Amino acid sequence: ERGEVEGICGLSYTTLIASSPGWILDKKINILLQTGDKRHPAMQDVPLAVEKAKTEEGKAVLRLYSTPEEIGRPFVAPPNVPKDRVNALRRAFDATMKDKGFLEDAEKAHLEIDPVTGEDMEKLLKNAYVSPPAVVDKVKAVLGREK
Repeated sequence: ERGEVEGICGLSYTTLIASSPGWILDKKINILLQTGDKRHPAMQDVPLAVEKAKTEEGKAVLRLYSTPEEIGRPFVAPPNVPKDRVNALRRAFDATMKDKGFLEDAEKAHLEIDPVTGEDMEKLLKNAYVSPPAVVDKVKAVLGREK
């Protein structure tokens, strides 16, 4: 805003549009890459980082790295919850995410609702846990957690 050049990584579109909408609406910033499995609906022209990877291992590293972003803010239950209760909790969550009153309140608060179903979250976690050790080691190195 003062004519400086600056960069930032790890800021979500939702946060950016809520805190500084003019930056996006007035095209004051350029978003270079997105992380995650799918492009944000408002940024269809911005490539995913995984699309820029040159190797399959590079793609695997970027997928694992972006898993927490895909998961977002999870709701979890303790181990050994009976499957019928897990299913009931998942269906209640899914219904809430489609509830007219909930969506109206979210819109008033400028909150974007883009839920991940329990089944999809389970798949993301299972995929993360079967990542090859070399991929895990590279993500740890990127995060500064080699040990």
